[in-house]
Amino acid sequence: MNIKRIYGIETDNIDEDFDYVNCSDEDFMDEAETQGMVWEDLEEFTNQLNSREINQQIIHFRVI
Repeated sequence: MNIKRIYGIETDNIDEDFDYVNCSDEDFMDEAETQGMVWEDLEEFTNQLNSREINQQIIHFRVI
């Protein structure tokens, strides 16, 4: 079974020249890990999303 993680990048907190939409998954993961935005538990992620601890308007997500 391949375990997936949810990675998030706070788009207003990255360098202007970092293309978070078109970058490789590896680069995206590195940036997300630098910001500390990695979820392994889908339930925890969902709870934070529903309680608005995560600002969906400024965070770009990938499931990798």
